[in-house]
Amino acid sequence: MASLPPTKHEQCGSPSGYMAHHRAGEKPCAACRRARSREGRAKKRAASGSAVVAPGEVAEVPKGLGRRGETLWVDAHHQRDFSNSARVLLVEACRCADVLDRLDGAMRSKRGLWFSLDEESQELVDDVPQFSVVLDGVLSEQRRQRESLRALLKQLDLLDIQPVESAGGEKSMVDQLRERREARLKGEKEA
Repeated sequence: MASLPPTKHEQCGSPSGYMAHHRAGEKPCAACRRARSREGRAKKRAASGSAVVAPGEVAEVPKGLGRRGETLWVDAHHQRDFSNSARVLLVEACRCADVLDRLDGAMRSKRGLWFSLDEESQELVDDVPQFSVVLDGVLSEQRRQRESLRALLKQLDLLDIQPVESAGGEKSMVDQLRERREARLKGEKEA
């Protein structure tokens, strides 16, 4: 039986549209062929256990991620695809970003200090009392988390990902980190 030229159906652009063309004895349109192909690839990935999400398709955001982690997740998925093992690393990078956000909040908090003066080490030097400043673990933990995030992003080759434009005009976490780094480097050069 010869295939008829495609006609426009309500379901065009979907796997059900592909089947509608076949039931009508038509050659499927390009949109329906692409939809059927996407569906076939997704079924193959699911069957093989290596669910790779193509660039531009965002995998479901893992539960428990905060705002910064979700932003990093979406930005990363719009740039490239991830295997299951790379997705595990990306989840950890997103969690690091969230931890950094919480640590930054702790550093800025007016309720608690991230440093204290060691009263026992008071010394007099030229009749001026000298105190030792004791830094809380928040500062060192923040530094460790930054290094972990940088290492994870480097391992995933995401140090230069471009943000997805948000409707609110808010900058992505990666852009904010990039701006902070540039400002810090600019300040070091001027000093």
